[in-house]
Amino acid sequence: SKMPRRRRGKGPQRSRWAARDVSDDPDAPQRVAEESGNRMEKIDALVKRKHDGLVVVLEDPYDEGNAGAVIRSCDAFGVTEVWFVHNGLDEGTSMRKHVERYEEMDIDSTDMMKASSSATRWMVCRTLRSTQHALDELRGMEYRQFATCFTEKSVSLYQTDLTSKKMALWVGNEFEGLSKLAIEGCDVELFIPMRGMIQSLNLSV
Repeated sequence: SKMPRRRRGKGPQRSRWAARDVSDDPDAPQRVAEESGNRMEKIDALVKRKHDGLVVVLEDPYDEGNAGAVIRSCDAFGVTEVWFVHNGLDEGTSMRKHVERYEEMDIDSTDMMKASSSATRWMVCRTLRSTQHALDELRGMEYRQFATCFTEKSVSLYQTDLTSKKMALWVGNEFEGLSKLAIEGCDVELFIPMRGMIQSLNLSV
């Protein structure tokens, strides 16, 4: 049997915006209010909780579902900007043809919207066509760049200084991780310690 369709604005199925109470304090819990408030005031309060100066860079992401999940996580943690780096879109920029998509991520696609829970509406999403271009632009904007990878130079996330006012976190392709160019172009190489048998997290996480 089919599930009944939700009715907007009626009973317990009313919009979550109508029942959301947001504090300006970024460390305060987001409670549910007994009475609805002004929607724009709530949006403004949420914006104040965001992290300015933090960019997540996805190098050659392949699956839109994974990319959408990253955007949803970024929104949850207050990140406001995600960069998609797609090598191979322009002639001469390809580095790893076996992992490149040769087409941009469509943030308005059905898969992306579902995976991100529509978080794409609240994020700044940019597409760049080469890793070197992204590295140079972030460096010119005085961002400290972090590469997530397993190398001899990689340090634990828990031992990494993350107090810079401007930080860019690079995350690699689902199959091959970050390219050598991206790793060598970043200021810090870090990894997240794993307690289990698997040594890495899925891109969507």
